[in-house]
Amino acid sequence: MSETQPTTTSRQTFQFSLKTLLVLMLLLGIGLSYLANRPIELESSSIKTVQYNHFSGTLLIKFQSGDTYRYFKVPRKTYQELMRAKSHGSYFYKEIRRADFEFEKIEP
Repeated sequence: MSETQPTTTSRQTFQFSLKTLLVLMLLLGIGLSYLANRPIELESSSIKTVQYNHFSGTLLIKFQSGDTYRYFKVPRKTYQELMRAKSHGSYFYKEIRRADFEFEKIEP
């Protein structure tokens, strides 16, 4: 008589504790946050770099003159349109500077 062996599957299953999953999500979030907050250099005669914080809506602009300003509560759509604009300087002046966003000058 032959005995039948229970069948085993070759599929591996991964089991994570909730704590491990939360730690992985935190690390991923930190990494994405770092990448999202790096300054971006623009080809512009007036703006040197732009840095946008998607969480707070803070826009940091460094001008070719060396002056740096931080603008608060800038909508993500405004930032995206600035980045797509044919003339970054013109868009900045019309849609950000004249929009009367609260801002501060960053002293070196």
